[in-house]
Amino acid sequence: MKKLLVTLIGSSFILSACGNIDNSVLETKTEPKEKYIYQKDFGDKWPLSIPSCYLSCYDFKITCSYQGEAYAVNGIARQSKNPVYKPIDSVWLDNPNIKGAKIDISPVMEAGQKLCEE
Repeated sequence: MKKLLVTLIGSSFILSACGNIDNSVLETKTEPKEKYIYQKDFGDKWPLSIPSCYLSCYDFKITCSYQGEAYAVNGIARQSKNPVYKPIDSVWLDNPNIKGAKIDISPVMEAGQKLCEE
């Protein structure tokens, strides 16, 4: 009985301590980071059919916007299921040397990751 009482008292201290956790530290509160990127700055490594885009990083979601359409660049943006984000495939160029493959998108992805790290 004494053992049960000690266990119950100990458990109540743990539960009350957990109740005082500041959940605000668990929430993501970042400002979007944005910049324009242009085909001319990437040269032949530009993987998109659009000449430029407004690259954005918000909560690690990397998007590229052009003429009112926002395209999900990375997996986090695609998996967010945000209906505003269109699939990047519609503006992502096919690789002319490999049937069914796309041109390497890593230059745009890396630019987005740099924004996220700022």
